Amino acid sequence: MKSFFSKMTILLGSAVLVLFLAACGSDNTTGGNGEIESSGNIVSETGGPLSSSSLSTESSSSTQPESSSAGNKESSSSIETCMNLKIGEVTEIRSGETACNTQYDLSLQVENVSDGRCPGNVTCVWEGNASVEFRLTSGNEEHRFTLDTNPKDSFKNDTIIDGFRFRLKDVSPYPEDLAEQMVKTAGILVEPEKIALNFHK
Repeated sequence: MKSFFSKMTILLGSAVLVLFLAACGSDNTTGGNGEIESSGNIVSETGGPLSSSSLSTESSSSTQPESSSAGNKESSSSIETCMNLKIGEVTEIRSGETACNTQYDLSLQVENVSDGRCPGNVTCVWEGNASVEFRLTSGNEEHRFTLDTNPKDSFKNDTIIDGFRFRLKDVSPYPEDLAEQMVKTAGILVEPEKIALNFHK
């Protein structure tokens, strides 16, 4: 009887030891690829933790295409807002807008219009004048000049810059009332200097 209890005690002790070793072994093993350890580190597919520099590199590379796309959108938007600057014909440019000619690398912007002409429903001692401030970009050079609608000699109706004559033909609409506030449009004629000189002989 004593020998029976002794054998049972040995068997139970052996079973407890096996269960203890099995439990210890499962605690030391990790899960599948990409699991998160108890310390909070992200485990890579090779079993090692991913560093913060690796994560930041992946994040920055994923955002680069978006910034490039945004830059392309801005560039295309700038091209669309630049209307065609005609050579040899009158171009109508509203105040604040820009006209471009890619063939001659010209960009002409109407920066400001001051309309002091006598309104249509008012009796004035003189006809007045409308002046337009332009900004011209020719190649890598920038020029600013002002032209007037009044044909008298004391006013400047045209100018020659980089081989082109710029002549202000009109400012519209014509004011009908003193209190009238409207966006003005400048009609400007751009011609190569030689053609302009021959035309006005």
